[in-house]
Amino acid sequence: MLFVNLGFASPRVLTAATISQDQEGFSLQLFLSDEVQTDYSTLPFDEKNQMAARFFIDLYPATTSDGFLLPQLENNQWIQNMRMGQNSPEKLRLVLDLTSLGEKSSFNVSKNEKGVLIAAKGEIVHSPAPAKVAAVTPPKTQKTLEKPKQSKKSQYRIVIDPGHGGADPGARGVKGAKEKDVVLSISKKLKSLLAKDAQYTIFMTRENDKTLKLLERTRFANTKNGDLFVSIHANASPRASAKGVSTYFLNNADDQESLRVAMRENGELDPSTLHVPSGSDDYYLEIMKASMIKNFHTTQSTDLARMVQKNMIKQLSSSYSSVVDLGVRSARFYVLTGAKMPAILVETSFISNPTEEKRLTSSSYQDKIAKSVFEGIEKYIEAEEKTPSHQ
Repeated sequence: MLFVNLGFASPRVLTAATISQDQEGFSLQLFLSDEVQTDYSTLPFDEKNQMAARFFIDLYPATTSDGFLLPQLENNQWIQNMRMGQNSPEKLRLVLDLTSLGEKSSFNVSKNEKGVLIAAKGEIVHSPAPAKVAAVTPPKTQKTLEKPKQSKKSQYRIVIDPGHGGADPGARGVKGAKEKDVVLSISKKLKSLLAKDAQYTIFMTRENDKTLKLLERTRFANTKNGDLFVSIHANASPRASAKGVSTYFLNNADDQESLRVAMRENGELDPSTLHVPSGSDDYYLEIMKASMIKNFHTTQSTDLARMVQKNMIKQLSSSYSSVVDLGVRSARFYVLTGAKMPAILVETSFISNPTEEKRLTSSSYQDKIAKSVFEGIEKYIEAEEKTPSHQ
């Protein structure tokens, strides 16, 4: 398939998507305002990192309309999960996490008057004919993309952000532990682990108890040209019984709990934080920007969050009882807004829970949190280096 530079003046708009299925397969229709270019491929099941087989497609130049939502998956036998991210200002990436049946299916991508149609047949193909292979063969012009080593980076710049600090103590435990102190300790341990590998260059938004506004944190990460941004926090709730660990990426809040956490962590959104007068047009513009989805790395952020969350549960459950997996969630965290790199926020445990407060102040518990985040980062980078790059 030959792609021609069509010289689009502005991105096309993805306005809607619908999915249909029958006994033989499914079709996913993407509705676009005009014609776009596409790159697509499949990745097999990653046994080492336990990552599902994936089909992904890049649409460019393209962006989504306000309020765009992917269709709900109802008993789909081919797809486990769908996600979409703005990989760059002009490129959308749609990722389908496949079931075992989906991995064996034959995918076809075509353009029609509505936009782009993705179709898959679920029957296992026994014919050895090239046209019947289970995975899509990338276009000849894309063959170089199948060589991950060519896109492998020799250095990764990782920005660690210990939440709160200085005049902002963050949440407090019933025994007096302060979130700002706990997360700084965990962040330093994470830095030490990363520093042992020469391929990592590490930056910290703060290395002592200083006041640092939310806006300054992502500015710092962008100034350092970070490849990853990891913000470390401790959760809190009015309910002392609330417990568990979770990892967030920037997107609309997917449930009430995510919204509550985001509102608590965004509590610094005052005029002094935004450096503009309260009540001014600029102030309200900044507040509006804080609620917008402007992270062009949603797909990668989701993958990073999953790796970190999985490793936290694995590490903590091996040594502690009643560890609750609150999962990977999305919310509108101002500290992640505007990051020009994959970015996550880790809620290490509930400092408002007496048991978890005690754990959070323990050096051994902090070690396990730091180690799990470190291993999650390593596995994410390893998986990324196997993923064809379309930048």
